[in-house]
Amino acid sequence: MLAELLSKPNLFSPLHRNLKLPLAPFQQPEQLRFYPASAVLQAAQALQSALQTTVPDYISYRLGSQKAAQLEAELTQLIDLGQRAMAQGSRLRLLVQVEVLPQALPPNE
Repeated sequence: MLAELLSKPNLFSPLHRNLKLPLAPFQQPEQLRFYPASAVLQAAQALQSALQTTVPDYISYRLGSQKAAQLEAELTQLIDLGQRAMAQGSRLRLLVQVEVLPQALPPNE
């Protein structure tokens, strides 16, 4: 879900431009750039916080409550990963993966 959000400029850019969130690690994942774990952690926490408090219905209004819940879970996992990577002094990069399914998904999933 995070990859879908990042791939849709009409959804992602208001979070970065209008809310001024520190989302540099999420802005161009296709560049395969490594970021300090602290930067990825900060971006994930800022995005999660904004989606919970500042614009709580932003994703569910545009993509549905199921995708909003999925994004919340993914951000929680990314925060956990960022904390563990930071403790190890690691750097992280985001990779967008495309998966081809053997059958079509039902509408809105």
